[in-house]
Amino acid sequence: MLGYNDLKTSSGVYFHVKDLANNGIGVMVYGNTITNTGNAMSASSGYFTAPVDGTYYFAGGAIKDSDNPGSDVDLYRNSQVVAHSYCSTTATSQHCSVVATLILAKGEQVSLRGSSNNNFSYAEFTGYLIEESLSLSP
Repeated sequence: MLGYNDLKTSSGVYFHVKDLANNGIGVMVYGNTITNTGNAMSASSGYFTAPVDGTYYFAGGAIKDSDNPGSDVDLYRNSQVVAHSYCSTTATSQHCSVVATLILAKGEQVSLRGSSNNNFSYAEFTGYLIEESLSLSP
């Protein structure tokens, strides 16, 4: 008899990228990959692509410089904002962070993006597959 573990197609999907390779305006791209099990995250493009249907957890954040105006950090699922954070203008650097749990279909993309009115000095983005969705075929 086959069990749940016998039907799973992935052995794990999780990633952690950091250190901006661009200014953080638009899709954030990263210069350092800490881990990328399942190879679903492209640090050079800034996109995570779901390798299997399932429930995923994502967290990301960015630091903006104090001399820049207020700014936004958004977590996108394909072209839709699913989490939003605003960094106000203050005398010190500000950290914006977002988190989300998403049900994704294979091939859907998730990215962390900064608004066009600000440069960010640092960012990190992490995520992992909580549970793969299994479909039973007749």
